[in-house]
Amino acid sequence: MDYNKFLEKLISKVPFSMIRWWDGERLSLFGCNINHYSANKSLYYPEMWVALRKILEKPLTYLHWLQNMGYRMFKDKIDQLVDVSGWYHSDILHLASINWELERMFNVLKDNKVLLIWPDHLRNMDKYFKYDYFIQIDAHACWLDKDKIENKIREYLTDKDYTVVLVCAGQTANVIVDDMYPEYGLKHTFIDIWSLFEPYVWVSNREYHNEILQRLNKWQ
Repeated sequence: MDYNKFLEKLISKVPFSMIRWWDGERLSLFGCNINHYSANKSLYYPEMWVALRKILEKPLTYLHWLQNMGYRMFKDKIDQLVDVSGWYHSDILHLASINWELERMFNVLKDNKVLLIWPDHLRNMDKYFKYDYFIQIDAHACWLDKDKIENKIREYLTDKDYTVVLVCAGQTANVIVDDMYPEYGLKHTFIDIWSLFEPYVWVSNREYHNEILQRLNKWQ
């Protein structure tokens, strides 16, 4: 799937769900403990590691995205866990941001009801697209609040029309989307958006974010 196909899926308003497996998820799968952090300083927990493993034991019912460089680095270990031949390339969204094409996604989101499950600093994304509801999370320890977050999602989505749910919750996002899919996956779209939008609110936790921030600064 390329970026155009991804946008077409959003435009169609036919529900789909996707989760991403990148550095933090791979480290969790391979048994990192609570003293380890992901790029956005999210903590790892043994229970989260178990939950991520369980996701991979299920058949593919929604879209899985894999960051290509990380797959090459951990290929032997990943291949022992799961067949990734049917997975998609997550870098299409990073490249869309690097190539200054995320505005197309923002424009599509403007035509949808949007629920955000994000840290507080991402509230400012409303300058790029309107969202209908915001569930604030602790970016560093959201795993501990997973059940509360999921209950808030249920409370909001009850009796709601088609909604795009964007989740930025580190490795916990994978589990949240997986938990919500059986209940709401046929009516709403769930996207693990990872750190894609961070530079647009002046936060950098990935190397490629710095380039985007430099360009944004020139526009100010």
